[in-house]
Amino acid sequence: MPFYYPNWTNDFWRVMGLLFYDDRDWFAVAGEKCFDIEKVKAFCWEQHLALYDTACEVRRLQDNASDKFLEVVTPTDIPALLERIPQCNALVTTGQKATDVIVETFGCAQPPMGGRTPLHVGSRSITFWRMPSTSRAYPLPLDKKASAYKVLFDVRPPLEGRQIRAAAREDVQDILSVIQEAKVIMRASGNVHQWADSYPSADVILDDIGRGSAFVVTDGGSIVAYFAFIPSPDPTYSYIEGGSWIEDGLPYHVIHRIASTRASHGVFRSIMDWCFANEANIRIDTHRDNRIMQHCILDYGFSYRGIIYLANGDERLAYQKLASP
Repeated sequence: MPFYYPNWTNDFWRVMGLLFYDDRDWFAVAGEKCFDIEKVKAFCWEQHLALYDTACEVRRLQDNASDKFLEVVTPTDIPALLERIPQCNALVTTGQKATDVIVETFGCAQPPMGGRTPLHVGSRSITFWRMPSTSRAYPLPLDKKASAYKVLFDVRPPLEGRQIRAAAREDVQDILSVIQEAKVIMRASGNVHQWADSYPSADVILDDIGRGSAFVVTDGGSIVAYFAFIPSPDPTYSYIEGGSWIEDGLPYHVIHRIASTRASHGVFRSIMDWCFANEANIRIDTHRDNRIMQHCILDYGFSYRGIIYLANGDERLAYQKLASP
C-alpha cells in the first residue's frame, strides 16, 4: 500500500477534496478508479498531516473489514510515535477501533463523535479528536462527513514565534528560496502554469522592497513566507469582468506574490490577520488553477468579484474583503 486510504470506495480523499478544493474528485486520477499519490503527498505536506495505523497486527475474524470483526493483536506504540513528532498537537481517529486503541493506550475519555477531549502525553497536552469513519459502510452522507472534518482545520492553532517584518535587500536569496519551494507545491497540486520561468524574480522582489511593499514572515528567526502589500491604485484592477468591486471609490491595499514553505502551516491566516490590522479594504487575485489559494481566500471571508487581467493579458480570479469598522 503506497499511501493511506488508497481504496477507491473509501471517501477520505473525497472529504479532503470537498473541504479544500470544493471538488470531491480533486485527488482522483481522471478516467481511472484511483487517487493521485503525488497530489496526496503534496496536500499532506502543505496541511501538516501525518497518517498512520493504530495497530501493527490485526486479525480479521470474518471475511469483512468492519471494525467489529477486527481484533487488534499488536497495537502501535503511539507514545513512541509521538516522541518522534514533537510539534504534533492533535491526534485524530477515523473509526471506532482506532478510537478504542487510543483510549486503552492512554486511559483517557472517549470523545463524542465529531468532538475532542484533552490527552496528556508526558508533559505535552494534545487534543484527541474522534471523527466519523470515511468508509461507505458508515451511514452518513459525504457532505455531512466533510462538515464534521471541517472543524479540525478551523481550530488549528498557529505556531508560536511567528513574526512579520519589512523585507530587506539581504533577505532576497532567502525569499527566492521560499518562492522556489512554493512553486514545487504549486506543481504538485496541479497548478502548472502560474509563476512560470523565473517569475517572481530578484528584480521584482527588489522593486517591492524599494517601494516599501515587501514583507516576510519569520518563524524562529527563519524566513518562511513572503508577500507584497501594496496601496492602491493597482492598474490591473481598474477593469473587472463579470462582476464589480465593493465600494469602488474607497482606497484599498492589494496583496500579491504570497509564497511560503511547506512547513509554514497557517501562514495565509497570519498574513491576512496582519494585513487587516493595517487596512480594512483588501483586494487579492490568484490563478484559476491555484485551488489551494482559492480555498484559503474564500475561507478567510473574501468574496469573489470577477476576473481581472494582468499587463501581459493573463486572467486572474479577483476577490475582495471589506472589514467592518
